[in-house]
Amino acid sequence: ELADGSSLGYDLLVVCAGGRLRAPYERAFTFPPVGAVASGIADWLDAVPREGRGELAFVVPPGVSWPLPLYELALMTSRQAKGQGQDLQCSIFTPEAGPLIMFGTAASEAVAQLLSVRGVAVHAGVHVHQTGDTALVLTPGDRPLEADVVITLPLLEGPAIPGMPSDAKGFIPIDEHARVRGVEDVYAAGDGTTFPIKQGGIATQQADAAAEHIAAGVGAAVDPNPFRPVLRGQLLTGEDSLNLRYEVAGGRGEGAASPDYLWWPPHKISGRYLAPWLAHETVHADSEPPRGHIDIEVAMPTEWHEEPMALDPYGPLGVD
Repeated sequence: ELADGSSLGYDLLVVCAGGRLRAPYERAFTFPPVGAVASGIADWLDAVPREGRGELAFVVPPGVSWPLPLYELALMTSRQAKGQGQDLQCSIFTPEAGPLIMFGTAASEAVAQLLSVRGVAVHAGVHVHQTGDTALVLTPGDRPLEADVVITLPLLEGPAIPGMPSDAKGFIPIDEHARVRGVEDVYAAGDGTTFPIKQGGIATQQADAAAEHIAAGVGAAVDPNPFRPVLRGQLLTGEDSLNLRYEVAGGRGEGAASPDYLWWPPHKISGRYLAPWLAHETVHADSEPPRGHIDIEVAMPTEWHEEPMALDPYGPLGVD
């Protein structure tokens, strides 16, 4: 059923609904903004007292989010403050086991080194909660978050589509071929599904898995491959970018981090068809550049695709 009251029939349905954004804290700048109030680096720097050393806290909220942009904001804000001669300490507070640990240990260590060189402090394994009086508290320890300005990310909730199966948070449960569990001839891809990592490149891979399974089901000569997520992310730093790549299902090494390209075409949003379309280019035959790093085998997670929400994007991936 459509919003205008009409209905639409289908033989096969692919639901590509995103998540719903929610601001996690009342006394914080949320980026991207939820609602009409927008802000940016200049606004955050203006909000810092000019006397003494300013403190900016960049917070990954506990819950479902995509944390990479927060690291970009911290690096770029620190760089701009130094360029303006402003004495400022930028710190990241995150429930992750390490900076961007969802990209694997190798990438996380490279990001940690970059942050250290740029003077951005990282407090990992920390949850920031809001109390009844809207103060922000760090756990473990129940310590107050002391900062002049707090910047955070929106939390993602599922679309909770009426008539569509969903979990307690509104996300659509899918299997390894992106089929929606509990209904016939319905597939889903994107942030609205139960897969815990919410990123455009991952969504395109879910859509590829759905398309292959649909094609095979209607007689195409194709062996449908299951969704095996490869996470690709480009960390913008205000200087050279850092490219991160990790096969989330494990078995292909500890991942990679490099200023060189790790996928092709080398756009920030990775996807065999989506990236060239956004860049007004033709689709490339090869989705990967020549591999220049040494893979280290790691253990495969146990049937990760059967319980995708069991993956913890804030903890080490690729192990049982």
